[in-house]
Amino acid sequence: MSAPRFEVLALIPARGGSKGIPRKNIRLFGGRPLLAWSVDAARAARHITRVVVSTDDDEIAAAARDAGAEAPFRRPAEYATDTAPSIAPVHHALQWFAAHESWRPDAVALLPPTSPLRRAEDIDAAVELLQSAGAASVIAVVAARHHPFYVFERKPDGRLSYFMDVAVRPQRRQDMPPAFAASQAILLSRTDYLERCGPAAWAADETSVAGLEVGEETAFDIDTPRDFALGEAMLRRRLARVRETA
Repeated sequence: MSAPRFEVLALIPARGGSKGIPRKNIRLFGGRPLLAWSVDAARAARHITRVVVSTDDDEIAAAARDAGAEAPFRRPAEYATDTAPSIAPVHHALQWFAAHESWRPDAVALLPPTSPLRRAEDIDAAVELLQSAGAASVIAVVAARHHPFYVFERKPDGRLSYFMDVAVRPQRRQDMPPAFAASQAILLSRTDYLERCGPAAWAADETSVAGLEVGEETAFDIDTPRDFALGEAMLRRRLARVRETA
């Protein structure tokens, strides 16, 4: 008898309000609504069971369905503000599915649409790491551009001191221990962990969190109009590489 499938909900949070870039989540990126790229990656991932867009906006819900995702509910207004914690739509989605479908996934992958260059392979690798490492959560990480050994704290009087107190600071980069920065591209957690954690679920207990190293394309996050232009340039280069190898 085969083991039951490990079910993973891919949840794409896409609220209607956006101060930096109005209607950001459905603004055209590479000729398609921004959120469509995250829907594509999630649908192509082998380990994803369902792809759902959490939104408070009917136009965004329609775009999500056109892209092939589900949009079975509207997110409450209090979970769609600038100050709402990122885990709020996750808790709401889990509660909705429990109440309306009696469905409880084994894990939830939060995939913000502002990382449109994330790949299906990255999502699958995160699920595999979650299981193989026995972790409660997996977050995408990218190699840090500035090593924390050489990051400074600025005192009120203007003097600098090293942010990290270490006895020896290697002079060559290759002698430094690898350092990584968190990315919002993939935030994956087991459901039982999410249910017992508060707003800081992905960092509540660092011993329970595993890091999946991803490339700069996957980690790229769109926050400003300039990011949109840069992201589209990166997308064109990726598509050109695909055509060259076809």
